[in-house]
Amino acid sequence: MPDIPEIVEAIGKEVKEIGANTKKNYEELHSGYEEIKSILKTQGDADPITQDHLDKLTSDITTRQEKADEASAVATKASEDMTKRMDEIEVAAKRIGKLGSSGNTDQDRKLIEDYLTLEKSLAAAGQRKMSFGEMLQMEKEPNLEKLNQYKDAFYEYLAIDEKAMSPESYKSLQVGIDVDGGYTVTPFMSNRVSSRMYETDPIRQLVSVETIGTDAYEMFMDNDEAGADWEGETVQNDNEDTPKMAKKRIPVHILATHPKMTQMLIDDSNINIEAWLSNKVAEKFSRTESAAFVTGNSIGQPTGFGTYPAWTTNGTYEHKKIEQVNMGHATQFTTDGLIDVKYSMIEQYLMRGTWLTNRLNVRDIMKLKDGDGQYIWRPGITEGQPAMLLGLPFRMSTTVATAAASALAIYLADWKTSYLIVDRQGINVQRDPFTKKPFIEFYTRKRVGGDVINYQSIKIGKVAA
Repeated sequence: MPDIPEIVEAIGKEVKEIGANTKKNYEELHSGYEEIKSILKTQGDADPITQDHLDKLTSDITTRQEKADEASAVATKASEDMTKRMDEIEVAAKRIGKLGSSGNTDQDRKLIEDYLTLEKSLAAAGQRKMSFGEMLQMEKEPNLEKLNQYKDAFYEYLAIDEKAMSPESYKSLQVGIDVDGGYTVTPFMSNRVSSRMYETDPIRQLVSVETIGTDAYEMFMDNDEAGADWEGETVQNDNEDTPKMAKKRIPVHILATHPKMTQMLIDDSNINIEAWLSNKVAEKFSRTESAAFVTGNSIGQPTGFGTYPAWTTNGTYEHKKIEQVNMGHATQFTTDGLIDVKYSMIEQYLMRGTWLTNRLNVRDIMKLKDGDGQYIWRPGITEGQPAMLLGLPFRMSTTVATAAASALAIYLADWKTSYLIVDRQGINVQRDPFTKKPFIEFYTRKRVGGDVINYQSIKIGKVAA
């Protein structure tokens, strides 16, 4: 288990390397893409061993491209994460300082120097919230001898039981533990939490978003056109077609959860446990609502753009329906099928179109070529640029279906005009310390809706039955 100076050193290194990982990711993405093209050119993909190698390469590339597509969002979040890490270091330093003083040893000074070095780095980057030097001066100097004794006793407790511990170890254990903290609260445990990453959909990044102060959003939809006909010198035009307007109503729905934890855990944990919980809930809310924007059934949740019925006749506009373009093949993508989807959209929307499909579909799309032998899928060339498919931006989703018979496997849309997300408010948290003592309940909810607002600016590629 690393000690505090090692953790501080790692954080300082992380500050200096912001952005380096993104550049490396792009370099490796392009290297893998060139290797795929070389293999397909020289060996093809019929051999099972070669196919397995290609699958691994495409899986790696799609993962890297997904990270590249989110580069701007990651860059924004980096500043917030660094501030959070500073808060955690401050908490750790305060906990160490409260254990008493045994003199200012060389190791003590090294610990303080590590904090001050990081403070200067963060201050230079504009990330410093408070002075570590000032904070440490307010506390007693760290007693590393007692800290090491407590560390050994804590591991002994984990291996056996407090009743079987030696009196010396048991005494050391009590020195490092608040009476209400529990054995799980220890300043020696790293305050870096290894989190499982979940796939999500980039819908909010693509579509339009409105914030309202009521329970529903209403708008007029101009889905009709006026009549017109030729008139002769002596022939009267009898055309009286008048365009009609429709009203669209998008209600907001409640997304909620009721997590709880003890006050003791909140008080004594060596991480900001409330911030950790709020981040976990926010991430889950984001994944849940993003999936609903694709497949939501409108019953107590948003209406997904993948749930609308198909037009009766391709190319013929129908209100409250979305055109589904049959891509021809019964189980997979083809270049001709994707071209059909692309050019089913009128030019005004096509020039702003962006593809959306499951990243597992990319491994098949990545191998497709046009009539000139050029690959129709290309990775982003520079940082922040998305992949391109048939000359249009390409984004990856986890909710869109994978290629199979009758699957709605790929979408092309001018997303800003086709779909609208409606937010009633941000995430609201009500802290209840009374109802379920000794637990504190965090009633967390968000009110959000979503629906298609232009049925002409979105097209769906459907795998043939």
